[in-house]
Amino acid sequence: MRWIPLAGLVLAFSTAEAAPVPKHLMKDKQIDPAKLVGKWTPKEKPELGTVEFTRDGKIVMEFSGLNGETGRSDGVYKVEKNELTETYDCPGGSEPLTRTISELTDTDLVLTNKDGVKWPMVRVKGK
Repeated sequence: MRWIPLAGLVLAFSTAEAAPVPKHLMKDKQIDPAKLVGKWTPKEKPELGTVEFTRDGKIVMEFSGLNGETGRSDGVYKVEKNELTETYDCPGGSEPLTRTISELTDTDLVLTNKDGVKWPMVRVKGK
């Protein structure tokens, strides 16, 4: 089943620092979705895999499990203001995952969940 390794990757990404971003500072921030396009990897553990955002709103996650198992999950994404919503194709249906884009530069991406847990990522060079 593809969703179990995907859940492991999401949990692995959550091992980063957990400092909430004050909502009053983020609510009106506008993100340029074109800047998100490209391939990203976890800053702390790049061996876990990559997430690629395409220009046409598709997302591809390629990941490696702790036991050496690899996998891929495809889906779609959308950006509204500073909110990123990802929906992956999973067996039995899929549920959207929404996170705040708290930082987005040419090289760095930080996603923050509703609990304030941050996922710092870096752009894969040349992608």
